Amino acid sequence: RPTRPLSDCPTGEVTVVRISEKLELSDDGLALVARARLMPGCRGTVTGKAPGKVSVSTSTGAFDVPPEVADHLSVSAAD
Repeated sequence: RPTRPLSDCPTGEVTVVRISEKLELSDDGLALVARARLMPGCRGTVTGKAPGKVSVSTSTGAFDVPPEVADHLSVSAAD
Protein backbone atom coordinates (compact mmCIF):
# COMPACT_ATOMS: atom_id res chain seq x y z
CA ARG A 1 0.00 0.00 0.00
CA PRO A 2 1.46 3.39 -0.96
CA THR A 3 2.31 5.87 1.76
CA ARG A 4 2.83 9.62 1.83
CA PRO A 5 3.61 12.24 4.46
CA LEU A 6 0.60 13.38 6.46
CA SER A 7 1.34 16.90 5.21
CA ASP A 8 0.63 15.75 1.60
CA CYS A 9 -2.69 14.02 2.29
CA PRO A 10 -6.08 15.20 1.13
CA THR A 11 -8.96 15.19 3.59
CA GLY A 12 -10.20 11.75 4.56
CA GLU A 13 -9.31 8.77 6.71
CA VAL A 14 -5.70 7.68 7.11
CA THR A 15 -3.72 5.03 8.96
CA VAL A 16 -0.30 5.91 10.37
CA VAL A 17 2.30 3.53 8.93
CA ARG A 18 5.62 4.95 10.14
CA ILE A 19 7.22 7.69 12.21
CA SER A 20 10.53 8.95 10.82
CA GLU A 21 13.71 8.85 12.86
CA LYS A 22 13.91 12.67 12.73
CA LEU A 23 10.57 12.93 14.54
CA GLU A 24 11.71 10.39 17.12
CA LEU A 25 14.40 12.92 18.16
CA SER A 26 11.81 15.61 18.92
CA ASP A 27 10.32 15.47 22.42
CA ASP A 28 7.59 17.97 21.49
CA GLY A 29 6.79 16.11 18.29
CA LEU A 30 6.57 12.76 20.05
CA ALA A 31 4.38 14.27 22.78
CA LEU A 32 1.90 15.47 20.13
CA VAL A 33 1.99 12.09 18.37
CA ALA A 34 1.22 10.35 21.68
CA ARG A 35 -1.57 12.79 22.69
CA ALA A 36 -3.19 12.57 19.26
CA ARG A 37 -2.72 8.79 18.98
CA LEU A 38 -0.89 9.18 15.67
CA MET A 39 1.28 6.13 16.27
CA PRO A 40 1.84 3.35 13.71
CA GLY A 41 -1.34 1.34 13.24
CA CYS A 42 -3.60 4.12 14.54
CA ARG A 43 -6.26 5.77 12.42
CA GLY A 44 -7.32 9.35 12.07
CA THR A 45 -9.15 11.68 9.73
CA VAL A 46 -7.56 14.63 7.99
CA THR A 47 -10.29 17.26 8.37
CA GLY A 48 -8.52 20.22 6.77
CA LYS A 49 -5.30 21.92 5.81
CA ALA A 50 -4.14 25.50 6.20
CA PRO A 51 -0.77 27.22 6.06
CA GLY A 52 1.30 25.82 8.91
CA LYS A 53 -1.01 23.00 9.96
CA VAL A 54 -2.86 19.84 9.08
CA SER A 55 -6.07 19.41 11.09
CA VAL A 56 -6.64 15.84 12.22
CA SER A 57 -9.37 14.16 14.23
CA THR A 58 -8.50 10.98 16.14
CA SER A 59 -9.98 8.87 18.92
CA THR A 60 -8.54 11.34 21.44
CA GLY A 61 -9.83 14.57 19.86
CA ALA A 62 -9.06 17.21 17.25
CA PHE A 63 -5.48 18.37 16.70
CA ASP A 64 -3.60 20.85 14.54
CA VAL A 65 -0.40 19.11 13.45
CA PRO A 66 2.44 21.47 12.45
CA PRO A 67 4.52 20.74 9.33
CA GLU A 68 7.58 19.76 11.36
CA VAL A 69 5.52 16.80 12.65
CA ALA A 70 3.21 16.13 9.67
CA ASP A 71 6.18 15.92 7.27
CA HIS A 72 7.59 12.99 9.28
CA LEU A 73 4.46 10.85 9.67
CA SER A 74 3.98 8.36 6.83
CA VAL A 75 0.33 7.46 6.34
CA SER A 76 -1.80 5.46 3.93
CA ALA A 77 -5.46 5.78 3.01
CA ALA A 78 -7.55 3.87 5.57
CA ASP A 79 -9.59 0.87 4.41
